Amino acid sequence: MSGVFEISKQTEKRQREMVEKKHRVEEKDEAKKKRHKEKSEVARDLNATLQAVLELESKKFNALQKL
Repeated sequence: MSGVFEISKQTEKRQREMVEKKHRVEEKDEAKKKRHKEKSEVARDLNATLQAVLELESKKFNALQKL
C-alpha cells in the first residue's frame, strides 16, 4: 500500500504544479493584455495631440498666408 500512497502523493504534486503553472500563465496573459491596453491608450492620446498640433499649425499657416 505504501507504493500506492507514494504514487498518489506524486500525482497530487504534479496536479498542484500544473495548476500553479496555469495560474502563472494566466497572470502573464493578464499582464500582457494590460500593457497592450495601456500602449493603445498612449498611442490614442499621442495621435489626438498630434492632430491638434497639426490643426493649429495649419491655422497658423493659413493666417500667415493672408498677411
